[in-house]
Amino acid sequence: MIIKLLILQYLHNFSDRQVIEEANVNIAYMWFLGINPEEELLEASLLSKFRRQRLKDISIDDIMKEIIIQCINKGIIKEKSVSIDSTHTEANTIKKVPERIMKHLSKKIIKEVE
Repeated sequence: MIIKLLILQYLHNFSDRQVIEEANVNIAYMWFLGINPEEELLEASLLSKFRRQRLKDISIDDIMKEIIIQCINKGIIKEKSVSIDSTHTEANTIKKVPERIMKHLSKKIIKEVE
């Protein structure tokens, strides 16, 4: 269930607390998690504890890639097929990763030097 909560958190850009709150009120999330509306969810602090102690250097991207690879190997997903839908999602382009920060800083430095 914790992995499913982390996937929901990743997909919807929720904080630890937000994903627990949303999972407590959203029937679709409850179905995805396999819980009943009467059931209590875990504390939000357990999500960060799980990430630090169990996942360590493994990201949700790595988990998703492994799931997709296993689905391809089992024949659930065909490698040659392409699925396209019209779902509007917010791009993750603003996320500040060190590489992106360095790229922007180097562009600014080069502009100033020129």
